Amino acid sequence: MALWQFDLHCLPSVAVVERLGQIPLTMKRGDFDNVTWWRCVAQPADIASQFDRFLPRMSSWSPKITTWGEEDGNRIDLVTSGLGIKDIFVRIDVRNLDYKFLLALIRCTDANKWVFLTQESYVLGPSLSKLLSAIRRSDSFRFVTDPEEFLRKLKASGDSDYDS
Repeated sequence: MALWQFDLHCLPSVAVVERLGQIPLTMKRGDFDNVTWWRCVAQPADIASQFDRFLPRMSSWSPKITTWGEEDGNRIDLVTSGLGIKDIFVRIDVRNLDYKFLLALIRCTDANKWVFLTQESYVLGPSLSKLLSAIRRSDSFRFVTDPEEFLRKLKASGDSDYDS
């Protein structure tokens, strides 16, 4: 992941409600990691063609992953197994927000009755204002807004992955 990419997953809202009783504001990482969200959900047969409408396909390192977009830009990874969808992973390039991409993603999410799970564990309905608000609160946005300050604070926090 590039520091300027905001990550999220698309989850079927019916599975979230079935598992958690409602659409929560946040989700524990363990709840996300320990559930096969797409297992018992009717999966759209045309999901690949839906993504084809707003991002070009790119080559993938795995036959189980179909990828659209650019490695360091806006990107969607559709991860499948023999049983169907395993994950829908999205990266949003925060350096230059592409509202056409965001709106297409939101329309697709809304039409399929999915929700977003952000990298900070927020669960969002398909809404441009909610998505933009989450992006503006993210480390990705802080990095893009002031990279030197972001890296200085990161180094001061002792995160050894970013020490020079």
